[in-house]
Amino acid sequence: MGVTDKLLSVQQVAKRMQISRVHVVRLINSGKIPGRKVGRNYVIDEDELEYKLIGKAVDRVVKEYGDVLKRIENS
Repeated sequence: MGVTDKLLSVQQVAKRMQISRVHVVRLINSGKIPGRKVGRNYVIDEDELEYKLIGKAVDRVVKEYGDVLKRIENS
């Protein structure tokens, strides 16, 4: 993490993702979203979170529409 990175609290991530704070902590502990413990709290790097969420969205689209995307690519 660099000095200019924006760190988000669990509460900020929960609000952004529209889920509970407890669920955010569970996602961090399971490795599904990146987070680091600072004292008794977790912080989440905004860029890492966005990268992870965008990657998951792309994976979901490819899984669901992979055949269509291949046909478009080959046309």
